[in-house]
Amino acid sequence: MEGGRSRTMRRRKEEEDINMLAVAERLQTANRRDEGQMLSNGVAPELFDLKGMKTMTKQYEEELDVLLRARGHPGMKVVDMNTLSEKRKSEKNTRTTLLRQRSFEARGSEIHSVDTLHASASVKTGTQAVQFFATADESEETKVMFLNRCDTGLDFRPYDLVVIPREEIKSEHFTISASGVVHINPGVPAQFTPLSEWWRASSIFSTLRTIPFFKNYLVSKTRLLWFENVRYRKYCQIRRRLVSRLFLAKKAFFSILMEINRQTVDVRNVKFIQVKDKTTYSIDDFAESQTGVRSQATKVFESICDKVQTLLEKVCEDVSSRVRQLELGPKEDEAANSNGKVRSKSMQQEKQEAIARQRALALARQEVGLLTNFIRLADYMMVESLMTLTVESTEDFLGMLQSTHKVGVYSITLSMARGRILYSPELSDIQAMMEIFLDALLNCVQSVPRLLYMSVFKPHFDDKVIGPNLMDMIKTSTVWKQICREIDEVILRDFNDMVTYSEFAKAYFPIFEYAADYDHDSFKNQDHLQNSRSIKLEMLKLRGWGEDLDRMKLQNVSGIFQVDSKTLKHFLVNEKDRVLEDMKSVVLEAAKESCAKVLSDFQQKIKMLSKKPTSLKDFASYVETKNAITNELKVLMTSSQTVDEMYKVLVQFDVKIPSAQMVLLDDLHGINSQFQMHLDGAETEVSGKISQMSSTLKSQINKLDDQLMNIMASLGSGIVLDPEADCKDVLEFLAEQKVVIDDIKLDAETYSHYQKLFGLPQHEYGNLVTASDMFDKKQEVWKTINDWEDNVFDWQSQSWFSLKPDDMDKEIQAMTKLATKLHKRDNDQVSERLKQSVMRWKGFTAVLVALGNPALKERHWRKIFEAMEVPYQQDFTLMDLIQWNVFMIKDTVEEVSGVASGEMALELQLQKIETAWSELKFQVKGYRDTKDVFVLGVASSPPTFSSSSLLLFFSFSPARMPFLPPPSSLLPPPSSLHLFPSSLPFPPLLSLFCLPRPSSASF
Repeated sequence: MEGGRSRTMRRRKEEEDINMLAVAERLQTANRRDEGQMLSNGVAPELFDLKGMKTMTKQYEEELDVLLRARGHPGMKVVDMNTLSEKRKSEKNTRTTLLRQRSFEARGSEIHSVDTLHASASVKTGTQAVQFFATADESEETKVMFLNRCDTGLDFRPYDLVVIPREEIKSEHFTISASGVVHINPGVPAQFTPLSEWWRASSIFSTLRTIPFFKNYLVSKTRLLWFENVRYRKYCQIRRRLVSRLFLAKKAFFSILMEINRQTVDVRNVKFIQVKDKTTYSIDDFAESQTGVRSQATKVFESICDKVQTLLEKVCEDVSSRVRQLELGPKEDEAANSNGKVRSKSMQQEKQEAIARQRALALARQEVGLLTNFIRLADYMMVESLMTLTVESTEDFLGMLQSTHKVGVYSITLSMARGRILYSPELSDIQAMMEIFLDALLNCVQSVPRLLYMSVFKPHFDDKVIGPNLMDMIKTSTVWKQICREIDEVILRDFNDMVTYSEFAKAYFPIFEYAADYDHDSFKNQDHLQNSRSIKLEMLKLRGWGEDLDRMKLQNVSGIFQVDSKTLKHFLVNEKDRVLEDMKSVVLEAAKESCAKVLSDFQQKIKMLSKKPTSLKDFASYVETKNAITNELKVLMTSSQTVDEMYKVLVQFDVKIPSAQMVLLDDLHGINSQFQMHLDGAETEVSGKISQMSSTLKSQINKLDDQLMNIMASLGSGIVLDPEADCKDVLEFLAEQKVVIDDIKLDAETYSHYQKLFGLPQHEYGNLVTASDMFDKKQEVWKTINDWEDNVFDWQSQSWFSLKPDDMDKEIQAMTKLATKLHKRDNDQVSERLKQSVMRWKGFTAVLVALGNPALKERHWRKIFEAMEVPYQQDFTLMDLIQWNVFMIKDTVEEVSGVASGEMALELQLQKIETAWSELKFQVKGYRDTKDVFVLGVASSPPTFSSSSLLLFFSFSPARMPFLPPPSSLLPPPSSLHLFPSSLPFPPLLSLFCLPRPSSASF
């Protein structure tokens, strides 16, 4: 019992572990093996690959069973096939009854009747497949079905299967037949389960899943395991992380890391700044010497960097090669023993070797992953060493500057400007040199190849590599900033001491100012022959100043600076000598340049005269060039004589003339005769070809006349004279002719210039004038027609109320004059077309002006529309009025327009009267001695109106003028006022109003 209980508990424990692994497999992304991998025990998945078959035949089932048995598997059927067959027949009815009575509620599956499962096409799920094979007999053609697991997410339901075609099977799948269920999973032995056991296990699993304990078992156990092991896992993770990333703890990296450390120590020992004792440098020499030191240091840096790179490449290659070897697997031993048999290993030994190989492979891959950080560590070690070297070397350099010097470190040369002493280098130059020097140190270490950015290590980095910037690290260092500041202080202090010493040089200002005032250009442009005496006196003065310069003090030490006045002395001596020599060299150089220029002019003109023109254009250019050279002959000869005079001046001042210049002068003498010979030859060339070129020119002019005749013919016929032609086409044709005429004009101008050049009479080009005039006339007519038709189109297409008939009338009148003028001039069908179109619209002007009367109101337009027998419209175009025949009712339109003008005049007059009377104030007075009669008077002067206006106002007929307001709206109510007879002596307009005596005296 205890043994059975222990086995039961062990089995349950194994099931729990399996379930836990299933949950973990769904929570993580599992790496599947390739589809071509062999199943455990050597069963290949190709045996179950039936290309589109959802079932398999009985023969295939038997072959699969035999193959499974040969690999040690129980097979697809039980050992005793006869017993199993008899048992299956005897239990068939019992199982059918049980299946019909079993409930599928615990699994949430739909109950299918057995009758609906006889057809394999209706089988969709694993439950239906089990029902199908449980009720099927031996004659059923469907022998096997392929199934995959249902995707249930995190819900663990191993018995939920779905029937799928053969091509959709996954690496892990199931096959169901009448014998049972086969579970095929790569890397795991195929497992066979009889249908009855599968059905019972599926039902029990579904029933247990409804119990809360089992339903929540996985979650509860997972949480419990996490709660118990999380701290230990964290500890293990940190421990493994430390061990996995500590290079000193790894054999593959330890020795390489120690060697890299030795190389970085060598970097710190490199000589980076070197200043020799008792040696004075100019800033350029100092910069050059330090450049050499840095160059040597750079070579050492690169050598060390190459060594470190080699070490890194070696460790990368070792680690990567170890991974490749482990991934390829062990090579089979092809050596045979003495009997000729190949050695074999036990399965246990192979498994152990495989596990050891996987562990070694994992460790090797981990080391490959550490290569990125190892390369970065090596780069950072090099950066640290370079930074330390730079800072320490600069500190030593600062200590050297602050010490006492018998010989200055830097040489400063004195020089002069007008009224002041110059120092070379200046303080700013020294400070700039020092800044450049310090920057060069930074650039030197910055230029050292960075291991992190080498292309050979690029495959080990996934993204863009980013590392620390060595130059920025040094510049932001507090120590570096302090060193730079102290160096600037030493330079500034010692330079000020040097400036105080250099005041002695002010005594030599006159020599400098004389040399500075000497104007080379002025001396060059003067007459050297007339001024020879004054030049000699100036030379004697310069010689006396040379004796004073011999007594000048040459050098002194001020801190780190070695003051050098030798350069100033040499400068003043050289300036003295320069002035003297320049007086001689200016004349020599001027003679040389003038001789070369005159000689070049002669040679260039001879070259131009030597050309042999062949074409008319070239000949004309040749003649023009020859005439220009003839006109310049006198100038050239004068220039040659001037050069001879300049060389005579040089001989008088004992200046040695170089042989090359003498040769140049001889060439100038000899080229004069050659030039005259070529000029005579050019005259002969022109005289010999002038007749031929004149004939060619005449033929070209005749061609232009022929072209002009063709143009006049095209302008006098065809589309240009077609009155029905489209204006756009005609204008386009005329534009083409315009281009041709312009080209002819250019050619005519060129040929006229040739005739003038050859001395020929000028051609008149009468056809060109005629063609141009003819073209202008045709273009004017057609452009006028085009503009007129565009205007007409715009008038007809716009709304009538947006047009201005008065402007239209003015434009029509102007176009009438122009059309009449053009028709009178041309008298052809085209001008007739323009004139008829304009005259037609001229007849419409009276109607257009009448319709454009601003006094027209809606009532007037209704009358006009009524006359046109067209329904009234508020918006319309001129084209609409033309189509409605508005010009056929000219009298009606003019009458309505006149009436509208009169009515508008009445309305304006009425508005004026209303405005005047609305501002008038009345008062009531007693009439003479009566007590019951009162007179209505005005408090101020009443408005004055003409008698015609008053008559028009009081005599209008509402029937004739319904647009005016009724009189009752303007006069008081008749019930309260009584008008006296007109015989009373009061103004008619004021019209005495008689009021019955009111109860009160107010009105």
